[in-house]
Amino acid sequence: MIADASLYSGLKISYESVFQHLKPSFVQRNTLPSLLSDLGYKTVVVEPKDRARPGVELENEFGFDQTVFYADLDWQGPEWGWGIIPDQHTLGWLREKVIEPAEQPLFISFHMVASHAPWRSPPPLLENWRELAKQPLGEDHLESAEKKLLDLFSKRAIAVATVEQKKGQASQKARDKEALGTAEKRVRGFDAAILAAEENVKQMKAAAAAVAQSKAAKAAAALAKEEATKSLSEAGTIVLCQLRGKYANQGTPPKKEIFIFFVHRLKI
Repeated sequence: MIADASLYSGLKISYESVFQHLKPSFVQRNTLPSLLSDLGYKTVVVEPKDRARPGVELENEFGFDQTVFYADLDWQGPEWGWGIIPDQHTLGWLREKVIEPAEQPLFISFHMVASHAPWRSPPPLLENWRELAKQPLGEDHLESAEKKLLDLFSKRAIAVATVEQKKGQASQKARDKEALGTAEKRVRGFDAAILAAEENVKQMKAAAAAVAQSKAAKAAAALAKEEATKSLSEAGTIVLCQLRGKYANQGTPPKKEIFIFFVHRLKI
């Protein structure tokens, strides 16, 4: 966000504390989005990774005309790494919902997420961006999801211990009641996150199993095709041998008769 603030405001902002100090004033300042808006552009900021959650609110610090966050993109697929939503899905959504209906020039600031660390196997590039939600994740994504689930269990255990500690102290200090409520809220948050993470791991394992089953089916079909081709070749050899015997004393048979006889024998 510091880099965004420097770009949009034209100020060199090197520290988070400076950004937080200036943040309330950005909507009154001349910024890149506000200048372009004055020139007739529709300004759009796209941040597909940003989600509202406890302690984190969605903000439009620089006064863009339109914001596009995680919830706006209607992503129904698995979590592709840190940013969750593949960039191709976001670009396809933008073209359909923002770019094509536009009646004025556009300025779009897009926070791409596929190239953001930590890096894992990238999503595929498909002809139809809507098919991305059906694509299974790589094995490295499943490993990461399982680690995330274990980490959530660990954090929940710490939160539960904090709740028990605060319960013991609540009778001694009234201010601990508020801390107790906060700790209990964190436990509920971890419970919800664990359920979501467990479902994510379950879906990823199911997708991996479906891919393995599909590969096995393709291998079986290829083997069956190979056997059928081999049988067809053997049948053709037998028919040609029979033709040679039939026309041994008559010279080379006409091509038309060979073809008809060959097809007739194969149907048998």
